[in-house]
Amino acid sequence: MVKQRALRRKLGRDVRQNTMQFLALTLLCFLGTWAFAGLDGNWRMDETTIESWIDKGRLCDFWVRGTGFSRQDLYRIRSVSGIESTQLRITLDAECPDLGDEVIATVHACNGDMTLNVPMVRTGETLAAGDARGCLVEEQFAAAHGLEPGSTLKLDLYGNRIEFTVRGTVLSPEYLITSKGMAPDPDTYGYVLISDRALPGVPYNDVLVAAKSGADLNVMERALSAAVPEAMVISQNTHPSTLQARNYVRLFRNMSYIFPVLAYFVAALVVVTTISRMMDGQRIQMGTLKALGYTDRQILLHYLSYALWPSLIGSALGLFSAKYTLLPVLWAMIEVNLRVPELIYAPISPIAWALAAAEVVMACLICIRHEKRVSKESAADLLRPKPPKAGARVLLERMTGLWRRFSFNSKMIVRNIFRNKGRTLMSMFGMLFCNMLIICSFGLQESIPYFVNRYFDGTLAYSQRLDLNATQAGTLESYRARIDAESVNGLMETSCSLRTKEKTRTVLLTIMPEDTTLIRLGEGSTVMALPRDGIVLTKKLASVMNVAAGDTVEIQLPGDDETILLNVTALADSNIGQIAYMGKGAWEHLRKTPFTVTALLILNPSADGQRFIDNMDEV
Repeated sequence: MVKQRALRRKLGRDVRQNTMQFLALTLLCFLGTWAFAGLDGNWRMDETTIESWIDKGRLCDFWVRGTGFSRQDLYRIRSVSGIESTQLRITLDAECPDLGDEVIATVHACNGDMTLNVPMVRTGETLAAGDARGCLVEEQFAAAHGLEPGSTLKLDLYGNRIEFTVRGTVLSPEYLITSKGMAPDPDTYGYVLISDRALPGVPYNDVLVAAKSGADLNVMERALSAAVPEAMVISQNTHPSTLQARNYVRLFRNMSYIFPVLAYFVAALVVVTTISRMMDGQRIQMGTLKALGYTDRQILLHYLSYALWPSLIGSALGLFSAKYTLLPVLWAMIEVNLRVPELIYAPISPIAWALAAAEVVMACLICIRHEKRVSKESAADLLRPKPPKAGARVLLERMTGLWRRFSFNSKMIVRNIFRNKGRTLMSMFGMLFCNMLIICSFGLQESIPYFVNRYFDGTLAYSQRLDLNATQAGTLESYRARIDAESVNGLMETSCSLRTKEKTRTVLLTIMPEDTTLIRLGEGSTVMALPRDGIVLTKKLASVMNVAAGDTVEIQLPGDDETILLNVTALADSNIGQIAYMGKGAWEHLRKTPFTVTALLILNPSADGQRFIDNMDEV
């Protein structure tokens, strides 16, 4: 007992005398565990939050969209094996004339009670199934326009302006990210839920499908496409909002295995060095303890405390504090885009526990290794200064001509490097990992603005884009004659189902005249002349679909019961977006719907041209 008390007093004295070393050891263990636990916990928290909301809101597995379904179509859809339930609704985009000229809302008119994609009411009350003049409005969209329960909202539906009373504000699992473009903009876009009683006689053009537990979703998707070939079948894997939200999870998951792992190894290397130096500094004290009759086991347990407690305290603090310090910062990065009712923290993962434990074990093993090596020596040898390592000729010394040119200091540095190979390697790896972290961080910071600027200033060469009402749009030639601008181009956009033998994806098909110069798809943002046959895919889309130039793909257009086989003529050098492009001639050769301008691309309009644009009713 006397010896144990003496060792405890010695430990306390050593801690006071080497406070900075013990603090450094604790801090390094804290940082290594904190970085990994934070990023690992972040993607798990995001995934838990998103998937919990998807399950709670009963997000459907498939959206079957067409121009209007007959009773036979609905019967064939419901006859597909594996379906648990379906929900009929009418989906359309409507203007909100009282909220502004550019404000658009996606309107879902549901048949009966909402049993799939069930919204959560945030304020007000839910919408009754037979309420023909009530509506539910997306929470952010309502806040942006001052809408609250009891407010009125006018919607332009099929040319008729209908006034609705806001029953409540909601969040829907279908709109994890409420966006029509690159990012959410509640000032110009939101969604509204109404009853199908508000649109009597309008055919249903949207069927929500929920699959039974354990059903093969790939088989079901093919069966739904075969049941209604003229419809477009969208799964959760291709639904824009769900896909983008899950991409956030994948992004942070990949980051959790790059940056924090590097930081962890940097901390581990410094821990190795710190403990080694601390133990080397205790050599004479170890000899004194041996001379006083302490056993090797007592000495080992004493010095094990030097590594155990700092590493244990640091690792535990890093593991548990990351939830309250790093996770809120990371969540704030995506909270502006992601709309969920509540944040759900995931439990600490087994891999985070394992890394924290590994850090403690590593520190203890280093300590045990040093003590075991020292314990082989006698007390008399330990009380003497440690003799230096025996010198040895290095390879450079054999190159006499080169060696003579070295200064005395240079020769000493070279010899010390080879004499202390372990420390040299640790220094090299430490600098390597630190530089990797710095280069990756600054590289990301510079790369993202570079690619964004390259896309908006290079690939997209227009200064204005005008989206047109398809029923009011004129011909491209008429716009070129009336709008005074440096250049006027037009395009037609429609969604389509892009298919290969392995994958199916809903993408935006953009049809442009072959002489279009304001969207540059060639290498280095140069103009690419669109071919008069086949289809052009962006490189990212081609990679996702696992196709290359020269391969054949299949597309299906909404409302068309025939699939179209097309050759991938070229790949577009566009670093943002997964889009398919087609020339006007190639589109007309398919003999589908006529080429209709849905958007105008304008470059530098004159004052008169701008006034004309501002007065265009179809924009």
